[in-house]
Amino acid sequence: MSTTTPPRYDEYRRVSRVNGRNGDNFLSPELQRTKIAQWAALRGVEIAEHESDLDQSGGKLSRPVFNAILERIRRGESDGIVVAKLDRFSRAGVADALVLIESIIKAGGKVASVEEGIDPTTPTGEFTMTLFLALARMQRRQLADGWEQSRTRAVDRGAFIGKAPLGYRRGAGGVLERDPETADLMRAAYRIAASAGLTAAAQVLASALPDQRWDAFTVRRLLSSRVYLGESSHGAAVNSSAHKSLVPLNLWLKANSEPAQGRARSLEYPLSGIARCECGGALVGQRGHQRADGSVPRRYRCSAVNSGAKAADHVSLMAEPLETFVTDALLDWLLEVELPDNSDEVAELERQLEVAETARLAFVRDLELERSLGPEAFRAGALARSAEVERLQAELARATRATATEDWIDAVVEAGGNRDNPELLRRAIGRLITRVDVAHGRVDLDRRVNVAFTDAGSRARA
Repeated sequence: MSTTTPPRYDEYRRVSRVNGRNGDNFLSPELQRTKIAQWAALRGVEIAEHESDLDQSGGKLSRPVFNAILERIRRGESDGIVVAKLDRFSRAGVADALVLIESIIKAGGKVASVEEGIDPTTPTGEFTMTLFLALARMQRRQLADGWEQSRTRAVDRGAFIGKAPLGYRRGAGGVLERDPETADLMRAAYRIAASAGLTAAAQVLASALPDQRWDAFTVRRLLSSRVYLGESSHGAAVNSSAHKSLVPLNLWLKANSEPAQGRARSLEYPLSGIARCECGGALVGQRGHQRADGSVPRRYRCSAVNSGAKAADHVSLMAEPLETFVTDALLDWLLEVELPDNSDEVAELERQLEVAETARLAFVRDLELERSLGPEAFRAGALARSAEVERLQAELARATRATATEDWIDAVVEAGGNRDNPELLRRAIGRLITRVDVAHGRVDLDRRVNVAFTDAGSRARA
């Protein structure tokens, strides 16, 4: 008695965006697999299972798992591809999608869709396939239009689209509110950028957030955002009073007035903006007149010297002696500082964050719980769990920054504190030194200069 080998199809499952989605419109990978298995059992078809293409848009013609199945069909290892629903196969343009289907058919393969019950190897099936792909494309456009309209309405009511910028946090209804932990930092960045330049502002931000890269270019892009004037926008939709502004317009304009050229030159003065005159003005770098030997001296001068007061009342001094004095003070402090070991805190926060993320994921994927709680209560529960994850992420970032500072201090101390290293002072300003106060006068620098270190350093010296 002869036996017939059952046809062998490769199942294909795709989800455009996982991210906690659920509900009737969400065709999960598990549900897709169930539909395909039921279809195969009724038709005596053997199914080759594959991993799902997660977070893969149907508008793309190239996807990892999908590409692997196509190659199997070309090699004759599979009779075709089966999907639970046609839009899992493609939401691309009809012509592009049909090219893929025709290449499968020419290779001897077939395309089956469980929900639609279509087979493109027949004339009727081919027409039906074209029709359904056109409908899938139209649905995709409608979804995109719907998202665009939703975002426009959100901006109209004051909501902010995207991640909350530094200095703000997301409040009720997506409306931004001032973040008590970083709002003052952003205000300080604007003030320093307005008085001492973007590089000085970058140094202040790097001192507070050393795990991020800060330079004049990134600070310029940050400070130029009109979100700090209270504005929210998306595309053509603009709401100029969406939330409370963080800085007044005049300060925003001054901070954004520095021309693009000249950024590299200011890097010659690592204490620019950090060093302050006793009048409160920031000390900024300035080139002196060329000497007889051809050298050009560097100086620090008070940026408020042109404010109307006598120039003699403002600090002006050579750069090298001031930088040497601050470097010596830094090295003396480094040899004495003892920062507490917070490795246990980092490990515990990592554990708590893992537990919180697992709990959030389990909550948003629990369809039964959503039905029992109702949409509003379920959404509130999801937001609460997301807020806890964000809180722990911020705590972990803080603790990690402290650990990085400790490691850097250890490395400098072990190296013996090389005073001839030109990068030592620049890197210390980004991590340890927050302010250098310079008094007016002609007395020695140790009677005129006070170096203030980070909060971690203050606690260590206490």
